[in-house]
Amino acid sequence: MTDLFGVAGRQLRSASTFRSPWRATVDASLLLMDDLEAQIETINKQLRAVGPEHRYMPLLMAVPGIGFVLSYTIAAETAISAASPRPRNSVATPAYAPASTSPALAVAAAR
Repeated sequence: MTDLFGVAGRQLRSASTFRSPWRATVDASLLLMDDLEAQIETINKQLRAVGPEHRYMPLLMAVPGIGFVLSYTIAAETAISAASPRPRNSVATPAYAPASTSPALAVAAAR
């Protein structure tokens, strides 16, 4: 058995006898997992329905381990970063970074 919470694991759980406190915990955990899986499935369907197909999504989904949601996220981040200013104009560059008030950095800079 590879999945204690799959079909075979649930059959094993129903055939075995747990003491009351542990049985209640396992049952509550299984109910929570089922509810979360249903919510995830609903959100994935909604995302597929309203989410635009980005041109990079098929390429990203060809990579093992990258599915629809992750490829959608990467494509969205790519679109956001492509629309934002280049690093030389960004506030995060050292020329625009706030001066540090750390005593350790002041000592290191004085050396």
